[in-house]
Amino acid sequence: MAVSKSMRILRQTKFFFKSAYKFIPRWSRLIIGIAATITALSFLITGTISFYNDTVGEKNVAYQNILGLAAEAQIDYFNYSLGQPVFKNVKDGMNEYIYVNKYFYVQALCDSNDKVVLYSVTTRDKDFNPTFTRENGSYDSKTKKVIENDQKITLGKTTFAEASRIYGDSSGISLYVGARRYGYSESHYLGNPGNYQDFIFSLNDAGVNNGQYPPVKHINVGSFAIEAEEPKNQIDKFVSPFYDPQGVSNALSTSEMIDFRSKAAINTFTITSPNLEISLSKLPIGVEIDQVRVLHTLKSR
Repeated sequence: MAVSKSMRILRQTKFFFKSAYKFIPRWSRLIIGIAATITALSFLITGTISFYNDTVGEKNVAYQNILGLAAEAQIDYFNYSLGQPVFKNVKDGMNEYIYVNKYFYVQALCDSNDKVVLYSVTTRDKDFNPTFTRENGSYDSKTKKVIENDQKITLGKTTFAEASRIYGDSSGISLYVGARRYGYSESHYLGNPGNYQDFIFSLNDAGVNNGQYPPVKHINVGSFAIEAEEPKNQIDKFVSPFYDPQGVSNALSTSEMIDFRSKAAINTFTITSPNLEISLSKLPIGVEIDQVRVLHTLKSR
């Protein structure tokens, strides 16, 4: 009975609108149809633009912002590109600024004049893979043409072994492993072709990891060695300073390191200002997970 009554009301309502529609002039019906179509298209376009801005567009802006950074620039330039830093630290008389984005972290280390002498970019999203390109070319006197051989490092994709094939042998390494922390870095110095800047590629524990971790068993570098049997003594211990050619050669020749470097993807790119007078072993390379993780401790529902 209730169903029959509902069906009767539905038929009456349909009949009402159908009858009323007949009294609307034809040109008015056309205007109403066009207006409805425009309204629907407007909602569709607005939704599409909003979706693009929140996904692809937002990521493209992030790429543009970080790839436009440069050592030697003033910190105000970083603020203009990245917004205000979330953290400011003072380390050995230098100001360190940390910028946080949903896709990446940026570390900027400044001198007393607010000039950036070193900056690092760490990807924190497996689908955010900025490519840092260093233009490199040579002139072929026979063909009288410039042979392009750009050096490209893609965060989250390029492995340490691939980086060495691109940039040449590492000039130094740094490794630390603790009870819950880890980190690995390789530096490259190219002299004049590299603008006398240092390039450091790292696996930072605050960034995205493709499932590879630095090996710690019997890694001998010069006079320093780490033994995996005593993890409590490994916290914040570095394997060699960045400049130790013989130590680097010894460390990278072990089977554990060869395997690690062939699989581990670089997640942090660091570059210094030209002719940096401070030893890399004395500088923080990349963000500290113990600091940035406090932003993710509390989440609102």
